[in-house]
Amino acid sequence: RKEMEGAVATELVHSLLRREGSEPLPILSFLVDAVSERDRALLQELERLVREKRRSLEREARSSFVPLS
Repeated sequence: RKEMEGAVATELVHSLLRREGSEPLPILSFLVDAVSERDRALLQELERLVREKRRSLEREARSSFVPLS
């Protein structure tokens, strides 16, 4: 059940971000508002996950960088 909910949530967010003519910033803003209204601790968890993802992407970018010599 948890995997299915995760897949549904992922698809929902992807479809919202892909919508033609819509800007992603308001959608992300609504998500942050909804999370913070439900639980402030959950908002901190969201922030932690964003930081973690950012670090992961930076590591990937550094490891895939091939200097030209």
